Amino acid sequence: MFQVYCPNKTNRVIYTVEFVFNTLLQQQVEIITNKEQLTPSSITINYSSEKLEDGISIVPTGMLHSTDVIKQVTDIKYWHEIPTFFQTNEKLAIPFDLFSAVFFLITRMEEYNPIKTDEHNRFVYTESAAFKHNFLQIPIVDLWCYQFIQVINKEFNLQLTINRKYKHISTIDIDNAYAFRAKGLVRNILGTGKSITKFDFKSIVFRWRVLLGLEKDPYDTYALIEQMQQQYADRSIYFFPVGDSSAYDRHLSHTNNSYQQLIKEINSKYEIGLHPTYANANNLEKTKEEADRLSDIIQQPVDKSRYHFLRFTLPLSYQQLTTVGITEEYSMGYAGAIGFRAGTCTPFLFYDLTQEQTTSLKVYPFQVMDATLNNYLQLPPELAMRQISALIEQVRKVNGTFVTLWHNESISDRNSWENWQSVFTFMMKQAKSNG
Repeated sequence: MFQVYCPNKTNRVIYTVEFVFNTLLQQQVEIITNKEQLTPSSITINYSSEKLEDGISIVPTGMLHSTDVIKQVTDIKYWHEIPTFFQTNEKLAIPFDLFSAVFFLITRMEEYNPIKTDEHNRFVYTESAAFKHNFLQIPIVDLWCYQFIQVINKEFNLQLTINRKYKHISTIDIDNAYAFRAKGLVRNILGTGKSITKFDFKSIVFRWRVLLGLEKDPYDTYALIEQMQQQYADRSIYFFPVGDSSAYDRHLSHTNNSYQQLIKEINSKYEIGLHPTYANANNLEKTKEEADRLSDIIQQPVDKSRYHFLRFTLPLSYQQLTTVGITEEYSMGYAGAIGFRAGTCTPFLFYDLTQEQTTSLKVYPFQVMDATLNNYLQLPPELAMRQISALIEQVRKVNGTFVTLWHNESISDRNSWENWQSVFTFMMKQAKSNG
């Protein structure tokens, strides 16, 4: 049993201490505000400026005892070869404010009212502390806590371990359920016309062979995805868009019978989530309408979500999801870079800094997306596989949760996705847990 001595027990302190001990270290903890109530039989962590005879000291810098929102971190130093910030006393076994550093990263404090966004109004990864200080591709929060347990073991002559298992969650976004099928005569005629202007007669022949049932639709890769997931994933989740069409939302209509049948079929075997549309990312009424549409199709509540284009804004987007009943969120990653946007590969509850309270929304950070590797980083398949392997190794090192984001169309091996089916199968095999 751990006890954290902290005279000022704020919501921020409670949230961070519970995440570090209960969620990450898998240990029971109690926050003690009166040092007279400290018990010798417990392992004491002193989170105060006072001196205690026993225990391990973590000196607070004040962040968890205020409502300040800090935009930047500086003064990076290394602790057992791990970058740290919020330095305190280098003579201590833990020479930085561990709890404030964890809180800064997992609350995504630096994303509140960002100075710079991209063309899609998304927080730019190059503005993050993780990118600027070169720790975006390591689960720094988990590494801190693993080192923390080593300090505890040394100080108290213990052999505590973190008893959690590595997991792989495979997630699939269905932006385009089919390349040609179910899109109706008008859209296919327009598509044919576009191919004619490019003198791409091979695509025209292929399109109409698919429509006549002579060829399989190239985006109908669901059988292969299912085969890989059954063998190599601990959980599998599919995200479907059901909003209205817009410039960046070109999916099938939620009223399309073939599309509804696909959603129902996948829902009968796997978990389903909402893929809120680009156009309505910060529109509560429309988000609720989309959640209701998907719920009507599958005849059950929808409790998972990932934003299309990863287009979300903190805290507004997460507040809206909570309002419409979403309890699991999977957008926490960058489009332009792979790695650990929140510094961790451990799911965590969203802390709303505007309300200063822990919410019921659990955030599942993802580490790698197909479009990041191919479209943004423009990596060849061989190099993409190496990058994926490095991420998997980092997550395995801390027995975290490896979350992958792929699209059915990227497994088609067509056009810009030629040879990427092998990347998907490689990733799935490499990411397999030991059960």
